[in-house]
Amino acid sequence: MDFVIENGVLKKYQGSGGDVIIPDGMTSIGKKAFCACSSVVSVTIPNSVISIRYEAFKDCSSLTTVTIPNSVTSIEGRAFEDCSSLTSVTILDSVTSIGEEAFRWKSLTSVTIHGMTFSVVNTGDVSSDEIIQMVLHRDFSVKMNHDVKYAVLASIFRNQQEDETLNAYIKKNFSKIFPFLIDRDDIETVTAVIKSEKFLTKRNIDKFIQYAIDNRHIEIQLLLTNYKREKIGYTDPAKKLKL
Repeated sequence: MDFVIENGVLKKYQGSGGDVIIPDGMTSIGKKAFCACSSVVSVTIPNSVISIRYEAFKDCSSLTTVTIPNSVTSIEGRAFEDCSSLTSVTILDSVTSIGEEAFRWKSLTSVTIHGMTFSVVNTGDVSSDEIIQMVLHRDFSVKMNHDVKYAVLASIFRNQQEDETLNAYIKKNFSKIFPFLIDRDDIETVTAVIKSEKFLTKRNIDKFIQYAIDNRHIEIQLLLTNYKREKIGYTDPAKKLKL
């Protein structure tokens, strides 16, 4: 038997690996059920599963695209720790609880939580766990290295521009976030901000145009100048010549 099952809990996987299909009817993937199963490449989780327990897939070094089904409501701590071949994870809206270090590994580059996709590359001393908790709970005011936080928010905004909580945080902190984007010459996110027409106004755009000029970000300067001309307008024609 490939599976040890007790009362709907998958207690232990003892098969030969490869592409594993968990039987229907399971309500939980038990503690350390797949721990150190280095031969497992993929796992299909049935919609009957509501929880993934502590260290369930820890050290599954060959595990490569896991999608958590929409029946799952909780993922316990270290559930996918050190899955060194896994680079992206998708967590659907049903998941409301993610334990500490559930997705702690260096290979992780992209995470989608509740429709928000973001990168966890170049996060310095900020753990992926901190970022995952921030996005899961949409607590963007949490204390975190600003460079890391703003980079994550930028990657989310490029993919998800209609989230009210995110937009409210960006609007409140726009005077800090937008210069961050200019400093990094993040033309993709700057373009998304411009197209959204949510944050640039008559009161702030000149300041950002001047900031781009002072820091020699010519392409961003042109994007902002064109936006001002097309959407905001010039109150004094002479000002157009100065820019």
